[in-house]
Amino acid sequence: MKKWILIAILVIFLAIGWTGGHLYQSTLQSQKDFENQGLNIVKEKEIFSTIDNVDTYYGTNAYRIITGKNSKGEELIAWVPEEGEVITRKKSEGVSKEKALEGLYSTLKNLYDDKNRDPKEIHSIKLGMEDNTPIWEIIYIDNRSRLTYYRGLFETGQYWKFIRP
Repeated sequence: MKKWILIAILVIFLAIGWTGGHLYQSTLQSQKDFENQGLNIVKEKEIFSTIDNVDTYYGTNAYRIITGKNSKGEELIAWVPEEGEVITRKKSEGVSKEKALEGLYSTLKNLYDDKNRDPKEIHSIKLGMEDNTPIWEIIYIDNRSRLTYYRGLFETGQYWKFIRP
């Protein structure tokens, strides 16, 4: 009897493991398909001669953020939505990650005296798009261990919006 119970438990664990693995693989595949769709769009429009990086931004809408160079050697960034028009900017039109981070600290200093809002740990700094506005999104943990989203304008890095508890 114990033998049948052990076999049943083993079969259940194998089924759960297989289902979990399948779910994980299908999620990765849909992410790759989403990125490839964005790459195909910019290749059709001949925006880039070389592509350096592809990232995904999930905000109000999902965007593929593609960076690379055009035929003139200029560094470009393209925000490719699931539906709608591709938005491109020269990298030089915006600020760097470091300047965007400086914008966060400057905003916190100017808006709040409360040191509990200061970043304890930066999780990510990446480009995004909200309301047809190119942004830098900085995700961080504040001194109260709360997850906080800072969105600064791509052109200046200055405050556009906070999402926090």
